[in-house]
Amino acid sequence: MYRSLARWCFEHARRVLVLWILALVGLNAAAGAVGSSFQSEFSTPTSESTQGFDIVDEYFPGAGSAFGGSIVVQAEGGIDRAEVRSALETYFARVDQIDDISVVSPFDPRGLGQIAPDGRIGFAQVNLERAIDQSVGAEIGDEMRSLAPEIEGVRIEVGGQIFAEFHQPESELIGLAFAIVILILSFGSVLA
Repeated sequence: MYRSLARWCFEHARRVLVLWILALVGLNAAAGAVGSSFQSEFSTPTSESTQGFDIVDEYFPGAGSAFGGSIVVQAEGGIDRAEVRSALETYFARVDQIDDISVVSPFDPRGLGQIAPDGRIGFAQVNLERAIDQSVGAEIGDEMRSLAPEIEGVRIEVGGQIFAEFHQPESELIGLAFAIVILILSFGSVLA
């Protein structure tokens, strides 16, 4: 059976090619018209957990994101000093204006417990929208660092995995160089 089908396809090669092209175009058109019926969302709007997530999103936007970060502040004389607090509140407000993030300041009632008992160290929680990826997060981290005020005796650090800069490991570059040398020696060509 397969032998006769193969012989017929060989003898009528142009017809077979046209039939395959028509079949592919037809299948793609049918798939585009029907669309995908797959859904990856699960929704239970009346459940208690959904209501809980809505409350968390209302008061802590982005808290359900896979990534988050923090702005850690260390001040020699305490972060509650008037000039330090004023500069930090301004800074946190400016960071909060960056698109797709929100900041929970240690001076905010929601930031209860974000200042160490001795008052010299505190942190602001940075919540990001779920759509932010590693590259956008690194750009936001750079922007947050550039907005940081210069206050004498105060150190401000931006932390969190999403704000880290990614650098290509040097070991991979060494491995790539060895691979090129091996290809040149084996095949006599860099194109290989």
